Amino acid sequence: MPFLQELGVHLSPSEHLPCCGIRSMWGSGEVQTQDFIFQPFGVGYHLDRKLFDAQLLEAAVQQGAQVLTPASVLQTQRVETHWETQVQYQQQFRVVKSSWLIDATGRARKLSRILKREAYFLDEMSAFYAMLEEPAHEDLDDFTSLEAVENGWWYTARLANNRRIVAFHSELSLLQTLAIKKPSHFFELLNKTQWIGPLVNKAGYQKTIGLKSTSANTSLNLGLPIPGMLAAGDALMTFDPLSGQGITNAFYTGILAGKTIVNETSDRETALKDYSDAISTVYSLYLRRLHTAYGAESRWPGSVFWQKKVRQLEAVIVQAT
Repeated sequence: MPFLQELGVHLSPSEHLPCCGIRSMWGSGEVQTQDFIFQPFGVGYHLDRKLFDAQLLEAAVQQGAQVLTPASVLQTQRVETHWETQVQYQQQFRVVKSSWLIDATGRARKLSRILKREAYFLDEMSAFYAMLEEPAHEDLDDFTSLEAVENGWWYTARLANNRRIVAFHSELSLLQTLAIKKPSHFFELLNKTQWIGPLVNKAGYQKTIGLKSTSANTSLNLGLPIPGMLAAGDALMTFDPLSGQGITNAFYTGILAGKTIVNETSDRETALKDYSDAISTVYSLYLRRLHTAYGAESRWPGSVFWQKKVRQLEAVIVQAT
């Protein structure tokens, strides 16, 4: 991935599990395969996220970044031409001064919330997921797998260290109706699937590490501009996991934000406008592709979930044109 090369990060198959492609049961009862051998970069990876995050942090340090971790932001304010941000670090309070402030705090949008910068939320997509361990039989599946069902869609992938993640995505209200936060209901629904359930059960995983939930909605945090402040990654815009573009978006917007700050020294107005225009273009293209993906599933014409998804996307695309 060019973004990783630009940051000086190299993925090793011994640390992150190679992924050969995507298999999906979507739009029909047949499994379709998209093999990465036909893609420019040849292979993907199922990341060990803790290790990957540590590698990114180390790359930043190697490039000269000063890191305070673990730390939490308590308050920030604009003072004349610079920012003063109060952080708690190693049980002490410090004030960090900077010319620019970049909110890269993920979906929490910590800095944007402090500054009362509101985000637009398209939907209430959420996901419940379980981590499986200790397979009774060798799991050799090297693909990302998706299956659409009447009330949402399933995802599963094998990870490093003999683990597998399995997740169900839907609107929050439907997830509550399905009572899927109960492990028994989660696995009952999994076993009713045509393909993902048998795929997961084939290896006979003997241990389940909890059942957790996470937000999976689409959102945009452009809002009114704040002098000397930008957002990047999930703090700027969040993508439906179906797009598979969350990490790519984080790299793209993070690098672009950095370049915008550098270019701003020579032409502030143009640099900030170019940043906003680039983000709007990416977001618009994402919405159209997501509409195509959800619109491709028509097996359940009476489904509240599928009807709502298509209507939501159609409405926001019309507003954007």
